[in-house]
Amino acid sequence: MFHYPGLYLLFLVSLLTACSTATKQPDWINANSAKYPANAYLLGRGQSDNRALAQDRARADLSKIFQLRITEQSEDVVTYVAQDQDAGKIETSASRFITTQTDQIVEGIRIAELWQNPANGQYHALAVLDRNQAANDLRQAIQGQDVATEDEIALATQQSELFIQIGHASQAVAIQSSRYENQRILKIIDPTGIGVPASHNLTSLRGHRDELLQRVQIELLILNDPIGGVEPILQGALAGAGFQHAANDKANYRLEADLQLAGFNDAKGWYWYRGSLQINLLNNTGGQSQGSHRWDLKVAAQNPDTAAQRARDMISKNLNAELRSVIVSFGVPE
Repeated sequence: MFHYPGLYLLFLVSLLTACSTATKQPDWINANSAKYPANAYLLGRGQSDNRALAQDRARADLSKIFQLRITEQSEDVVTYVAQDQDAGKIETSASRFITTQTDQIVEGIRIAELWQNPANGQYHALAVLDRNQAANDLRQAIQGQDVATEDEIALATQQSELFIQIGHASQAVAIQSSRYENQRILKIIDPTGIGVPASHNLTSLRGHRDELLQRVQIELLILNDPIGGVEPILQGALAGAGFQHAANDKANYRLEADLQLAGFNDAKGWYWYRGSLQINLLNNTGGQSQGSHRWDLKVAAQNPDTAAQRARDMISKNLNAELRSVIVSFGVPE
């Protein structure tokens, strides 16, 4: 067998050099990363004696930073919609959208690097999110929303039926509300902080929708009310929702309310009411239904009078929270 001392020495030096390179602490452990600069990537770091846990912590670190920024932005939603009569609904929708959109963006997070400290065996993981890729996805979504808004505005102007106009106008508002949140998220990701300037004024779109809603003159017809008190509750809910309550000769729509409740005692002496409240909106001109909606009811108390009051309270809560969005939805195309 032939020996080559020179080659053996060269191999040994190469091996030692490779080990030295592998154990060198990366720059991103305690500082910025040269390979993944902050203007191109969002970064997250994780550390653990378990490799998988270190990676999970890195992803969570990046997600946490991102979520915190989104939370700061989304807190402004309450202020932004505070003057809207359906502010609670919009706030809830916006928050739900922010969470969904954030989850979609977080899916783009990947583990870019992993390093184990030879001194203590700790794993360090670096999670990255490509700003450009995430920003491009958001820009495409925004462009699609602007096109969809244009379509809804055009459809609203082409209709003669008031509720169909309201439906398309409401769709335009909903699309631009989501677009507004997309823009806020994009400005967080985009290093320039510019995003895509709005082509529609959301406040103006809401104003146009509300102007259409004010043209709706509604008369009430209570078909059944076994416990009494539904009519004043419904009148108050209509007023709170921004609709005009009118007499028969001035109304262009009729809202019929049908309260069906069955009362009974259970074996423990409690009195129950179970049933539903259904509303049906009809056009007074042709008599056709614009739409209907039902709320299921279930209350209990130790006597019938208290149970009836709890039923009225539940009806009031449902109507005040949902009547506006329910009636508006009657004009939204399926």
